[in-house]
Formats: sequence, C-alpha cells, structure tokens
Amino acid sequence: MELAIQAFFDVAQPKEKATFTVVGGLYDSYKKIYGQLPDKYSDKVFFISSLGHNELCKYYDKASVFIMPSHLETFGLVYIEALSRCLPFVYTRGQGVDGVFKNGEYGFCCISTNIESIRSAIESTLKKFPMGLGEFQGKNPSAEFSWPTIALKYIRNIYL
Repeated sequence: MELAIQAFFDVAQPKEKATFTVVGGLYDSYKKIYGQLPDKYSDKVFFISSLGHNELCKYYDKASVFIMPSHLETFGLVYIEALSRCLPFVYTRGQGVDGVFKNGEYGFCCISTNIESIRSAIESTLKKFPMGLGEFQGKNPSAEFSWPTIALKYIRNIYL
C-alpha cells in the first residue's frame, strides 16, 4: 500500500487536489506495517474502515482509479466491483484478474513490489481512461460476471 500511495501522488494531476482513500483498513494498522505516513500525504490520504455496499459504491463513484497491487490475490472480486461502477483499475501481474482481461482493456497491470511499475500502470490507466470507463456498447462491462450471464454460460457449455 505504501508504494501505491507514493506512486499515485507521483502521477496524480493536479497534485495539490489529489486524494487517496484506503477502504477496509485504519491508519493504526497502516502504521504497524509501514510506519508513519509521510507528512506531505497526511492531509491527502484517508483511511476508512469497512463499508456497506451502498457506501462503498459512493467511494467507487467518486474515484478516478481503483488501485490494488496486491502481493497474493486469487480472483479478486474487488476489481469486478470497481468494474461494476465503471472504474478503471490497476492490478497485479500474475495475480487476480490478470489474464481475465487484456492489459489495458479496463486498466493496467503492475509488479506489486516495484514502484516504477505501479507508477507506470497508474499513469497509463489515468491517461487512457481520464473520464472513467463509461458504459461499453450500452451495457456495464461487469455484466459478464452477473449470475444470469454465468448461468447461461454453464447451460450453453455443459448442457447444450
């Protein structure tokens, strides 16, 4: 998380107005792992404990990019949640949704331990999607992950 915060502020424009919100963790937990947040970020980084679905959607809707360069991630439903709100994302190469989507389709992948890689993925994502993802061909890009769509895929692939 420390690298993601630093990388974001390295590329965010305008820098003086950019903010970074961490959802699902409090500052005390951050300090135990990474130490004190640098003073230059203290009024720009906000830590929010876990949220209900409606509140979480409000944060997604206000954001310009979802950044989660995790070190270990199975599928990563949080990326699909971001996608459901038409929010582009930065994800980890070889983890989570890597391979489910083409790099650059809805965001860019990075190496979670390399700040240059994270910085590049954030910069590429913000550049390609300055207004978010928007709707694609009249439908939300996360529609392929809805239960009705998944059920139809199973029926077609297994029973037909």
